Amino acid sequence: METTFLCFEFLPTHIKQGIHITSCRHIVNVLMSELASIKKFNILSIFNLNLDLRGFEDFVKKSKIPNLMENFSELRQLINLLLSGNIEEILDKPTREAKYFYLSNEKLIQFLDKFKEPDSKAVVPDSLPKLKRKAIDIVIKRLKN
Repeated sequence: METTFLCFEFLPTHIKQGIHITSCRHIVNVLMSELASIKKFNILSIFNLNLDLRGFEDFVKKSKIPNLMENFSELRQLINLLLSGNIEEILDKPTREAKYFYLSNEKLIQFLDKFKEPDSKAVVPDSLPKLKRKAIDIVIKRLKN
Protein backbone atom coordinates (compact mmCIF):
# COMPACT_ATOMS: atom_id res chain seq x y z
CA MET A 1 0.00 0.00 0.00
CA GLU A 2 2.78 2.40 0.83
CA THR A 3 4.32 1.99 -2.60
CA THR A 4 0.99 2.39 -4.38
CA PHE A 5 0.03 5.47 -2.41
CA LEU A 6 3.37 7.15 -3.12
CA CYS A 7 1.94 7.89 -6.58
CA PHE A 8 -0.59 10.22 -4.95
CA GLU A 9 1.90 12.33 -2.98
CA PHE A 10 1.93 15.11 -5.55
CA LEU A 11 -1.84 15.45 -5.81
CA PRO A 12 -3.70 18.21 -3.98
CA THR A 13 -4.31 17.36 -0.33
CA HIS A 14 -8.10 17.03 -0.60
CA ILE A 15 -7.82 14.61 -3.52
CA LYS A 16 -5.11 12.58 -1.80
CA GLN A 17 -7.19 12.37 1.38
CA GLY A 18 -10.27 11.34 -0.62
CA ILE A 19 -8.34 8.52 -2.27
CA HIS A 20 -7.08 7.30 1.10
CA ILE A 21 -10.53 7.41 2.69
CA THR A 22 -12.21 5.68 -0.24
CA SER A 23 -9.49 3.01 -0.41
CA CYS A 24 -9.63 2.25 3.31
CA ARG A 25 -13.42 2.14 3.26
CA HIS A 26 -13.26 -0.31 0.35
CA ILE A 27 -10.72 -2.52 2.15
CA VAL A 28 -12.95 -2.67 5.24
CA ASN A 29 -16.06 -3.39 3.15
CA VAL A 30 -14.28 -6.27 1.40
CA LEU A 31 -13.00 -7.69 4.70
CA MET A 32 -16.42 -7.44 6.35
CA SER A 33 -18.04 -9.01 3.29
CA GLU A 34 -15.57 -11.89 3.38
CA LEU A 35 -16.22 -12.38 7.09
CA ALA A 36 -19.94 -12.49 6.41
CA SER A 37 -19.46 -15.13 3.72
CA ILE A 38 -17.22 -17.55 5.63
CA LYS A 39 -18.78 -20.75 6.89
CA LYS A 40 -16.71 -21.21 10.07
CA PHE A 41 -13.91 -19.47 11.88
CA ASN A 42 -11.84 -20.06 14.99
CA ILE A 43 -9.62 -18.00 17.26
CA LEU A 44 -6.56 -18.68 15.07
CA SER A 45 -8.20 -17.02 12.08
CA ILE A 46 -9.09 -14.00 14.24
CA PHE A 47 -5.50 -13.81 15.47
CA ASN A 48 -4.24 -13.75 11.87
CA LEU A 49 -6.86 -11.21 10.81
CA ASN A 50 -5.70 -9.05 13.72
CA LEU A 51 -2.14 -9.11 12.37
CA ASP A 52 -3.36 -8.03 8.93
CA LEU A 53 -5.51 -5.26 10.40
CA ARG A 54 -2.55 -3.99 12.41
CA GLY A 55 -0.66 -3.62 9.13
CA PHE A 56 -3.46 -1.47 7.71
CA GLU A 57 -3.66 0.54 10.93
CA ASP A 58 0.10 1.16 10.89
CA PHE A 59 -0.19 2.44 7.33
CA VAL A 60 -3.09 4.71 8.31
CA LYS A 61 -1.14 6.15 11.25
CA LYS A 62 1.76 7.01 8.97
CA SER A 63 -0.53 8.76 6.50
CA LYS A 64 -1.55 11.36 9.12
CA ILE A 65 -4.93 11.83 7.46
CA PRO A 66 -7.53 12.93 10.03
CA ASN A 67 -10.25 10.41 10.94
CA LEU A 68 -8.94 7.78 8.53
CA MET A 69 -8.60 5.23 11.33
CA GLU A 70 -12.36 5.38 11.96
CA ASN A 71 -12.89 3.30 8.82
CA PHE A 72 -11.47 0.32 10.70
CA SER A 73 -13.43 0.83 13.95
CA GLU A 74 -16.09 -1.84 13.48
CA LEU A 75 -13.63 -4.52 12.43
CA ARG A 76 -11.15 -3.51 15.15
CA GLN A 77 -13.84 -3.70 17.82
CA LEU A 78 -14.98 -7.13 16.62
CA ILE A 79 -11.42 -8.46 16.74
CA ASN A 80 -10.77 -6.87 20.13
CA LEU A 81 -13.91 -8.47 21.56
CA LEU A 82 -12.97 -11.94 20.35
CA LEU A 83 -9.36 -11.64 21.44
CA SER A 84 -10.31 -10.21 24.84
CA GLY A 85 -11.21 -13.65 26.14
CA ASN A 86 -14.29 -12.14 27.77
CA ILE A 87 -16.99 -12.27 25.13
CA GLU A 88 -19.66 -11.68 27.79
CA GLU A 89 -18.53 -8.08 28.27
CA ILE A 90 -20.49 -7.15 25.14
CA LEU A 91 -23.63 -7.70 27.24
CA ASP A 92 -22.67 -5.00 29.75
CA LYS A 93 -24.19 -1.75 28.45
CA PRO A 94 -21.55 0.69 29.80
CA THR A 95 -18.72 -1.51 28.52
CA ARG A 96 -20.40 -1.91 25.17
CA GLU A 97 -20.90 1.83 24.77
CA ALA A 98 -17.29 2.52 25.75
CA LYS A 99 -15.49 -0.28 23.88
CA TYR A 100 -17.83 -1.72 21.24
CA PHE A 101 -19.89 1.21 20.04
CA TYR A 102 -19.64 0.30 16.33
CA LEU A 103 -20.74 -3.34 16.67
CA SER A 104 -24.34 -3.99 15.70
CA ASN A 105 -26.20 -6.90 17.28
CA GLU A 106 -27.22 -8.25 13.87
CA LYS A 107 -23.68 -8.43 12.47
CA LEU A 108 -22.30 -9.71 15.74
CA ILE A 109 -24.88 -12.51 15.96
CA GLN A 110 -24.31 -13.41 12.31
CA PHE A 111 -20.58 -13.62 12.91
CA LEU A 112 -20.65 -15.41 16.26
CA ASP A 113 -22.92 -18.10 14.81
CA LYS A 114 -19.96 -19.16 12.68
CA PHE A 115 -17.53 -19.64 15.56
CA LYS A 116 -15.94 -23.05 15.90
CA GLU A 117 -13.50 -24.14 18.58
CA PRO A 118 -10.12 -25.17 17.13
CA ASP A 119 -9.59 -28.87 16.48
CA SER A 120 -7.81 -30.76 19.22
CA LYS A 121 -4.84 -31.16 16.85
CA ALA A 122 -4.51 -27.42 16.28
CA VAL A 123 -1.62 -25.67 17.96
CA VAL A 124 -3.09 -22.63 19.69
CA PRO A 125 -0.65 -20.28 21.42
CA ASP A 126 -1.25 -19.94 25.15
CA SER A 127 -1.57 -16.17 24.71
CA LEU A 128 -4.83 -16.60 22.79
CA PRO A 129 -8.07 -16.78 24.76
CA LYS A 130 -9.92 -20.07 24.99
CA LEU A 131 -13.32 -19.09 23.62
CA LYS A 132 -15.90 -21.76 24.23
CA ARG A 133 -18.84 -22.38 21.96
CA LYS A 134 -21.12 -22.56 25.01
CA ALA A 135 -20.19 -19.02 26.12
CA ILE A 136 -20.75 -17.72 22.61
CA ASP A 137 -24.16 -19.41 22.44
CA ILE A 138 -25.15 -17.66 25.68
CA VAL A 139 -24.08 -14.29 24.28
CA ILE A 140 -25.97 -14.92 21.03
CA LYS A 141 -29.12 -15.83 22.92
CA ARG A 142 -28.93 -12.71 25.10
CA LEU A 143 -28.22 -10.46 22.09
CA LYS A 144 -31.30 -11.80 20.32
CA ASN A 145 -33.52 -10.84 23.28
